[in-house]
Parts: sequence; C-alpha cells; structure tokens
Amino acid sequence: MSLPRNLRIYLLVLSIGFLSKTLIAQNAASGEEANAQASIPSVAQFGARADGQGDNVQPFQQAIHALAWDKSRGGKLFIPPGRYHFNAPLHIARGMVLEGASGAGRNSGTVLIFDGGIDGIVIDRTTTSDDGGGGDWTVIRDLAVTASSSAGNANGITLHARARIENVYVRGFGGNGVEINAQARGRGPNTNSNNWSMENVFIEGNGGHGFHAIGADSNAGVAIQVSTMNNGGWGFLDESFLGNTYVGCHTEGNKKGGYSVTNLNARSIFIGSYTEGGQPNNQINRPSMVIGGLFGKTVGSGYTMMDGWLSPNWTVRNQKDPNIPTTLGFGGDVPRGVLSIAASDGSLPYRLEYQKLGTGWWDLNYGELGNGTAISFSTNKADVGAGQVRFPNGLFIGQGANAHRISSALHPPTSGEHKAGDVVFSSDPDHSGYAGWIATRSGTPGEWTSFGAIVRTHDASKQDSRVAKLETVSSSTSNSNLPMILDASGRDLLRIFLHSDVRSSELVHAVDGQRLDLVICQDHMGGHVFHWPSNIRGGMNISPGPDICSAQSFVADEGILFATSPGAVGN
Repeated sequence: MSLPRNLRIYLLVLSIGFLSKTLIAQNAASGEEANAQASIPSVAQFGARADGQGDNVQPFQQAIHALAWDKSRGGKLFIPPGRYHFNAPLHIARGMVLEGASGAGRNSGTVLIFDGGIDGIVIDRTTTSDDGGGGDWTVIRDLAVTASSSAGNANGITLHARARIENVYVRGFGGNGVEINAQARGRGPNTNSNNWSMENVFIEGNGGHGFHAIGADSNAGVAIQVSTMNNGGWGFLDESFLGNTYVGCHTEGNKKGGYSVTNLNARSIFIGSYTEGGQPNNQINRPSMVIGGLFGKTVGSGYTMMDGWLSPNWTVRNQKDPNIPTTLGFGGDVPRGVLSIAASDGSLPYRLEYQKLGTGWWDLNYGELGNGTAISFSTNKADVGAGQVRFPNGLFIGQGANAHRISSALHPPTSGEHKAGDVVFSSDPDHSGYAGWIATRSGTPGEWTSFGAIVRTHDASKQDSRVAKLETVSSSTSNSNLPMILDASGRDLLRIFLHSDVRSSELVHAVDGQRLDLVICQDHMGGHVFHWPSNIRGGMNISPGPDICSAQSFVADEGILFATSPGAVGN
C-alpha cells in the first residue's frame, strides 16, 4: 500500500529541513573552533618564517611584547607547524603561554632551531631582562628546541623565573639541555625559579648535563616523566639549596651517570624513576632519597628504598639534640642487617651488624664495618648458645680518670700505653700459672704484677712415676724411697694431702724472691710422716692428727726456701 502523494511530499520536506539544520549546526561549531583558534595570536602575524631560514628573533620578540598587558602579564602566542631559525637567544620577559603545534619529542610539529654557541629560550626575571619585565608563570609547550651545532656552552632552555615546560623536546646544545638557574642576592642578579615544573619532556644529545638545577632559589620544583639521554654530563644534576621532586623520570647513556644530588642541605626525592644500565653510578647524598623504581647502583649517603630494602640507612633525629641521630638501614656493601647510631658532628658511627665475627652473633662495631668490635651478643644460632656477651677489645670499668681496662691475653702486655689498675686475665692460666696480671704503674707498657697464683693440689696417692704411691705401698718397700716432687713454678700456695708416709720430697722451680705457702693435711687416718725437701730451711713439725692441716710460709733465695713464719696447725 503506497502513501498518499501529499504525505510523501511532506516527509521529504521534513527530512530536507532536518538535514539542513544539522549541517548548519556542524558548520557553526567548526566556525566557532576556527574563530577560537584564529583568536590566538600567531607569530606568523608578526612576520615569522617557518622555513628554517632567516632570523626569527625580532618577529617573536615583537609578538611577545605586543601581547603584554604590562611588563608582567602577557597572553598566549601560537607557533604554527614549521622550522623557525634563530641567531640569538629568545628572551621571554612576560608571563605568557608559548605554544607550538601538537606533537612532542622528536616528532614535534613546531621546531625552534638556534645557531651553535647561543642559548635557546631564556625565561627572564625583572633583574635579568632588558626592560625590567618578568617571565614568571610562563608556560612553554608542544614544541622542540634544538641547536644547529653543539658549539660552546649554550643551554637549550634556561629558567631564571618560575615557569612550566611540557611536551617539549630539547637537543644538541653545547651546554645543558634545561637549566634552572636562580641565585640569591650576593651571587649575581637576584632571581627566583622556585616551584618550576616539567612534564613529558625529552632531553638528549647535549654537551653538558641533560637537566641542571642550581642556586639558592631553584627549589621545590617537580619533574614528571622527563627523559634524559646521551648527554655529556649527568642526566639529572640537582645542585639546588633545598631540593626538588622527580617522578617517573628516565636516564640512558649519560656520560657522568643518571642522577646526582651532592648538596647536603637539599631534600630532593626520586619516586619511581628509572636508570638504564651502562652508565656510571648514580650519586645521591643525604638527606635526599630514592623511593622505588629501577634506579641502578647508587653511591653516596642518601636514602634508597627499593625492592623491599633500605640503603644505606634511615635516620631518626633526637628531639632534644638533633646532633644525635639513630640510623637504621641495610647497606649495599653489607649482606646483613645493620643498626647504626651516629652523631652528625663528624664522629664515626656505632653499627650493630649480624654475623660479622661469627654465626649467630650481633656485633657492635665502631666506625666503618671493618673497624674494631666493641661488644658481641650471642643468639640461639651461635655455637655457644644464646645469652653470651663478649668484649673483643676489652672492657672498661669506671669513668674518666677512674676508668680501667679489663682484657685477656697469654702474657702481660709488652707494648702500648697502660694505666695503673688495668687488668689482663690470663687466657691460659695453666701455662702462665696465674689468673692474670694487674698494672701497678702506668706507662708504656707499664709495670705488671701477677695475681691469683694457680694452686695445684698434690695428692700423695696420685703422683706420677717420680712420686711414690704411698697409699698402696708400705714403707718397707723399695718404692717408698721415691721422692714427692713439689713444683713451685708460678705458684704462691701448695696443698699436700697425706694418705701415707712421705719419706722423701723435692722442691723444684723456685724463683728468687718468690713467696710460697705450704699446707700439708693428714687424711682421716692421720699419723703419716712427712719429710721436708732438703732445700727447705726451718720446716715445722707436721701434726699427725687425723684431718689436721699444718701451714707455713717461705721465701725463696738462690733455690732455697727459708721459713718466714713458725707455722700453724688447724683443721
């Protein structure tokens, strides 16, 4: 069934009207966009050439000044696609937006080409501009800044004022790719670029550093997704006073290394940044830090937190005395945990390291890890078991003039400075014959006197082949004539138990001036005879009573012991 003719004509007219309105609306929208674009002044309107020829400094500077409301406020200046040649730096002394065509990096549609040996874009402050204007708050985006040759030390983009750089490519300058240079009074013109920012910026092939921040007022800036490649210096060199923040940045092929912060006052921070291999080590000094990313090998005292480890340390400062910080970290040179306690006045730290001197021990070391160990604590992993404390370099008791060192050795010291009252315990008392030695006079090595003579108990029933075994041999046997040997070497007391008669004895190894006490005890039977050695003079009569001891003191002279007391008897 066909529609009536009048209805068909009506629907056709309606369709044509709807299509016409749609086209009109689309054309209007396109016109508005075109008008909006046309409303942004273009450098072409001021005679700029986009063919890479001539010199564009004058038309660009005329355009910048024409946009200015006053010496601090400008507008937006558009640079159409093309290649614009300059034989002098382009100074921006108005807060404005300098915008190229879309496209960034090596593929940027708008390219500014500067002769070798001259700076590229310079963002001036009132103290550096020709007419007292200032380029604070300037934005540079969507263009490339290149040099025709790498002659001289010229920089690609220099900021003396606060500015933002985004979607920009910088290549081929003899100096630095991007330099943030703002000095305080007394170091040249007073400039300030604090709070600078960069995002999606690519800097490569420059003779100096890819990026360089320097000066007392080049701080608190942020660089996001900035890549520096194949530059002659550092990829990023931060010499600011207070530090800056770098997020998701990248370095590759830079001759001096990827990242460097050497100012000990700067608090720069690198978050999720990346370093390609094949570059020299990064250099980050404290209190700057690295968090996450693939940062590569880093030297310096800065803090690094990557892959679940902290290097070299994390510092907590004492509230009452900031010069006494406590540092916790896992150094790249230390395969074991380290707790470090140091003062910021330059003294070396104490560092507690696990398993330095032995398995299962915590060792507190002074200074660097190779220096002396002050104290060691054993854990249940140690072969001696938990709970032991050692002082490998000695233990001092007391304070100041009353401090005395206690240590151990095979012999009394023969070198070094020692103070009266220092004590050295014998590490082999059986060999030395004494518990140790005490310094009786200060000096080098001082005078030392033995103490704690080791007392050997002579049991007549347990002598070697030279001594009669009197408890089993009667006095009528020939063995009863074997002497009991009394060894005086290194001793000041000998104790003898009689289980049978001793009819012969010998005292050996007595030293002139040696004082020796002899205690001779009967067993529970008593009545045993004891004959004094022939080289003892004035020996007392030994009590025969059961369990009774007789004691007497002697002094040695030329191998003979002379009695110095009448002797005493007791049980």
